[in-house]
Amino acid sequence: MDAAAAPLAPSPRTLEIGCGTGFLTRALRSRIPVGSMLATDIAPAMIARCRTRIGAEEAGFQGVRLATAQPGSGSGLCR
Repeated sequence: MDAAAAPLAPSPRTLEIGCGTGFLTRALRSRIPVGSMLATDIAPAMIARCRTRIGAEEAGFQGVRLATAQPGSGSGLCR
């Protein structure tokens, strides 16, 4: 069986690295509408654009968290 066709857990956790404008974030959420999702980017401006894109469809994006990765800070992620 192709790994892409394997069944998902009932409530999967999704991590998107480099969400950019949110185009693929929206596509991922439509394919995996349940579970939690963390979409990250190193550029605060891209997080803002992603938030704007998915904000128009807020009902389908419950459980989605957006965060800016802070490379080299040792603090992990921040909102």
